[in-house]
Amino acid sequence: MGCHAFALEETGAYAKAEAAGLAAISAAPDDAWGLHAVAHVHDMTGRSAEGIALIEGNRAVWEGANNFRYHVWWHKALLHLDRGEAAEALALYDAKIRAEKTDDYRDIANATSLLMRLELEGHAVGPRWEELAGLAESRVDDGSLVFADLHYLLALIGGDRGVAQEQLITRLAAQARQTDALATVCNDPGLSAVSGLAAFGAARCSGDSTPSQSFPASPRIAAAVSGPASAKRAVAATRP
Repeated sequence: MGCHAFALEETGAYAKAEAAGLAAISAAPDDAWGLHAVAHVHDMTGRSAEGIALIEGNRAVWEGANNFRYHVWWHKALLHLDRGEAAEALALYDAKIRAEKTDDYRDIANATSLLMRLELEGHAVGPRWEELAGLAESRVDDGSLVFADLHYLLALIGGDRGVAQEQLITRLAAQARQTDALATVCNDPGLSAVSGLAAFGAARCSGDSTPSQSFPASPRIAAAVSGPASAKRAVAATRP
């Protein structure tokens, strides 16, 4: 039931998702997916205070879970960030989200996305990128999941690991030219996302957090992602 609630939330049926998620928790108090779905609803509908209260009031549902608990802490951090409470979000990052320095791609996704959100809102995150960039650097040849690769790339951008960025992007571009199912995802939307992140990384290195035509990706990165299959989908981000 909790997973059904999450599916409803992901399709924008927020009222139905919330009802199903709460019913899941009521029927099975350890249904962390039900709580997760309702937390998503609170985030997407701008009800941060309710989301924080829900998570805090139902710790028994998820605190004993596997690394899924880090993801719930991540949601709580985002809800605090929505309220302008960056210090609380960073405290959760240190004490909960990255309390254990795992190399699971889901945990790295939580961490990289939170740090980047904080930076984009003007908050310094100190040396926290270094740990994530080191883990991502060891994964540049994984090639098992595009979602994971994109978060590894985000970590490499955050940690200013230019050589590893190029290696990861070159490998993704090569995968996109294969003929299997993973290649299809690598090609679209993978390379479009890579192009956007590469432009963002170039802008970030210049001291500008907004990608623009003034900060294209490096020539080697641009060449890697602009093969025949992806040329029409290359991102050319401009300021409004």
